[in-house]
Amino acid sequence: MKYPLNEIVFLAVTAAISVANEWEEIVDFGQEKLEWLRKYLKYEQGIPAHDTINRVMGMINYRAFEKCFLSWATLSISLPGGVVINLDGKKLRSSATKREQQTAHAQGGKSAVHLVEAWCGAFQMCLTQYKVANKSNEIAAIPVILNWLEIEGCIITIDAIGCQRSIAEQISGKKADYILALKENQEGLYLGVAEAFDNLAPELAAERYDEQSEQGHGRKEKRICRTIPAHELPDWTLSGKWAGLRQVVEVYAKRTVMASGEFSTEKRYYISSLNCDATRFNQLIRGHWAIENQLHWAMDVQFGSNSRFAPILRVNGGLSCWKQPHKPNFTLKCCLVWLFPT
Repeated sequence: MKYPLNEIVFLAVTAAISVANEWEEIVDFGQEKLEWLRKYLKYEQGIPAHDTINRVMGMINYRAFEKCFLSWATLSISLPGGVVINLDGKKLRSSATKREQQTAHAQGGKSAVHLVEAWCGAFQMCLTQYKVANKSNEIAAIPVILNWLEIEGCIITIDAIGCQRSIAEQISGKKADYILALKENQEGLYLGVAEAFDNLAPELAAERYDEQSEQGHGRKEKRICRTIPAHELPDWTLSGKWAGLRQVVEVYAKRTVMASGEFSTEKRYYISSLNCDATRFNQLIRGHWAIENQLHWAMDVQFGSNSRFAPILRVNGGLSCWKQPHKPNFTLKCCLVWLFPT
């Protein structure tokens, strides 16, 4: 019996949006919603068996499918200027069992899938995702995502793996701004920025200093933010070679665990093309972790991306579009996390 490819793909996509996690569930969805499916396609042969759906979807080049899907889904999406987009990676633990991850690839083992995601908190939307082989390859996914998105006028925040001159240049070239976490992977610049803040005068202009405090999740936190114009850094830091760099930022966090009284401190550094005050930087840097607290939490808890009961995820590819967590009804603007075998 022959089934048209577009019918199988349409069935798989709509079932996955409706949170079908197994191939058998896709068949159940199709049989229950056959009348609705026939409003769009004929389905003269009815619903294929789950093995057929699995086999056909496994033959699709997921990169090509991803490109087509994103082109279609973004037709009506337009990001206004000033919107913040957070980029971060996530490991899908359910995409490989512990035994598979601990077994050499030559002996049949495999790594868990890593996704690099672009999250827009203003719209509560994951704009896109890109699958990479492992965490070390996240740096290769960032330019691809930036190339996909229309980011003019937006603010891009990325953790330290994205602190690269080429990425700063790409963001600036697309007429967007960036905030990049700075760590020892850019040793010269990192040491220069740390030294500059250590030698900074205690009295600063109001726009270069900010304090913010909050309490939640069983702890208290105070964040002190200070900024320095990039042109004040010494020449040996090579700060002038970073496209659009205007300011460097220090965030000094003090945390107290309320139950135990445990106290800890941490200093973090950032570079940015923005020309704003310390209050705004404090807010934007704190807001970067919305991708963890909103998107990744929703994927884990609501969509079960880390659950061992998600066999559809235990494969080696990835397609994604949008997810709107906390919404009870799923539409095509929800995120479809769909993984194909290679």
